[in-house]
Amino acid sequence: LEYYARAYEAARQSESDLAQVAMLSNVASIHSEALDAYDQAEAYYARATAVQQRAGEADALLPYNRGSNYRRMGRVDDALAAFAAAERAAADSGQEVLLQRARAERLALEALQGPGTGDADVARTQLLEIAQRQRALEDATGAAGTLLRLSHLALRRGDPADALVQAQHASELLPKTEGLAEHREALAAQLAALTALERWREALEASEALRALEGAHARGVELGALASMQAKLEDTRSGEELQRLQEERRIEALRMAHAARLRNGALVGVGALILLVAAFVWYQRGVTARLRRLSTIDGLTGLLNRRAASRLLDLEGPGPARG
Repeated sequence: LEYYARAYEAARQSESDLAQVAMLSNVASIHSEALDAYDQAEAYYARATAVQQRAGEADALLPYNRGSNYRRMGRVDDALAAFAAAERAAADSGQEVLLQRARAERLALEALQGPGTGDADVARTQLLEIAQRQRALEDATGAAGTLLRLSHLALRRGDPADALVQAQHASELLPKTEGLAEHREALAAQLAALTALERWREALEASEALRALEGAHARGVELGALASMQAKLEDTRSGEELQRLQEERRIEALRMAHAARLRNGALVGVGALILLVAAFVWYQRGVTARLRRLSTIDGLTGLLNRRAASRLLDLEGPGPARG
């Protein structure tokens, strides 16, 4: 349901009418077949039908599924109208499988609503032909559904033995991977026929099998819910871990940026110190040269003063002796 809901929102945002109809119909089918939430299913089917009509599309699957939900709700007139619409749409589009399924549902409902057994006998013949046609189409689930309608009609006309045979054949035809609703309906039909035949032990076994099936489904739903909760917890933990790692990365980036600023500042300081030292040395040399010049040059004449001249003569040594 959660995934279909997400897909529906994506389809709605992309304005894809066909995808919206498909997702809403899937959500409705889960409510109807797996959760027995028929009113909620009808609300989704109504929304899907509105989108389909707005788009001007005519699809057989939606009215067929909606008719099945109406049948489970006991809204026979609405179910008949929906199955008739599914028949027309399937005939127009050449969807033979859906055509046979919708026709079988409509005939069975009309026979159950009929006043006498004559209508039921005619419907039985037609439904047997449809079941044979569905086997030829390799529609095992559809054939099983038609046999279940035959089982209900047999009970109505007072033939529980035939009802049991049809229900057992339906159960054998159903694939193991088929949904809960079909298997449950097959077991319920067998239970009703066995009860009418007063075969109490077998009826008890059928009742226990039905209860086990529903219990397994309930456990599956619970396990699914637990798995979903676990997944959400894991997602939360993963999100928290990701957030923690991102925060650590952010702090590390800040630390490295601070270290880089300190390093750059130190380099600038060293450079400035070198410049200062160089300037001081250059200045010191200038001062020394000036002092040396002041101590050796006479300020008035610009010549060497007496001290500098005497030091220079001493360095040159004594001159030649006079006679």
